[in-house]
Amino acid sequence: MKVCILSHHFPPLQGGSEIYLGNLTDGLTKLGMDVVVITVRFDPSLPPYEEHKNLRIHRIPVPFSPIFKGYGFMLSLMPVLREIYENERFDLIHSEHPFSVLAAGKFAKEKGIPHVAVIESLPRISIFSKLAYLTIRAFFPRSHFDVVVPWNRFISEEFLKKWGIDESKIRVIPGGIDIEKFNPFVDGSQLRKKFADSEAQKLLFAAKPMYKTNALALAYVIKAMKEVVANYENCKLIIGGDGRKRKDLERLSRDLGLQERVEFIGWVSQGEIQEYYTAADILVTPLAYKHGSIAVLESLASGKPNVLWNMECLPGENGFPSSDIAMLVKPRDEEDLARGIIELLEDDALGEKIGTNAWNFVKENFSMDKIALRYKELYEELLE
Repeated sequence: MKVCILSHHFPPLQGGSEIYLGNLTDGLTKLGMDVVVITVRFDPSLPPYEEHKNLRIHRIPVPFSPIFKGYGFMLSLMPVLREIYENERFDLIHSEHPFSVLAAGKFAKEKGIPHVAVIESLPRISIFSKLAYLTIRAFFPRSHFDVVVPWNRFISEEFLKKWGIDESKIRVIPGGIDIEKFNPFVDGSQLRKKFADSEAQKLLFAAKPMYKTNALALAYVIKAMKEVVANYENCKLIIGGDGRKRKDLERLSRDLGLQERVEFIGWVSQGEIQEYYTAADILVTPLAYKHGSIAVLESLASGKPNVLWNMECLPGENGFPSSDIAMLVKPRDEEDLARGIIELLEDDALGEKIGTNAWNFVKENFSMDKIALRYKELYEELLE
């Protein structure tokens, strides 16, 4: 079986979608599938074509600036699909992002091959995400696909069914993570020595890109630290990430007198972040909007207790986390956030129990090997 995966997100870009898709293609090739990827050549230094075992990557130049690469990919895709198909003759098309769906659907219908359309999330927060949502809303329901795969049940309920998409075509398959990279056994001891002022000090860790909505979520964490430090002095919050709002967050920390208890460390690469997770005693993951978050899965896989806003943030049929796997607090409420953090700081046994449960939950439900197998089974079903 040969599958063609379309996405303007793909490594070596290091965002969550890119890392996920790189892991998914690895998982599919491990299952013996031939995978053809068509993506954006966002950097001229990248080769237009790469070939690995069972994996071939075609990178295409697109018009517009990088921030609008999804639109450029959508407009450039149809002639590229026809050209690549002449050599690759793939059996099925997998559109990983809705921007690929219109052209992929037309092509799949033209060639008589199955088309799987995937929706990871549909944020409507920033001006750009609102524009993207309106674009997707306009063409997605009119596109051709055999199956649409949302990462979460709430995407199906809140969007797809309301758009008039036949429920029989909807199949929830969650995103997943590489549990060989994200697990409790990664050594974070050197980072702990670097950041902790003493062996007894408790470290908290949070990381987000510091732009509009994520920065607002981090602001709640910083405000909560005022109450946390007043009740449990021997702790420190390490914040990873960078962006336009970093100076505002640093100013907030100073204004609250927390400069000795909140440390900003800048951008943390995907290759390093698991060491930060395991170096910490407690992880705090504020959320800008409800969605199936890969970052939440990665932090839960660390085996450390996680403080989560009580909202839909997990991929899968049920997006709500349970109190068995995380300390749940009210969204956008610094007082309840402080309460949850303090409870974990004062009860190591509770934190250990929650962390162990979280690791087992991720391992059983969201390992990339299992997710790749579910896609393989779906492909085989459509090709019967």
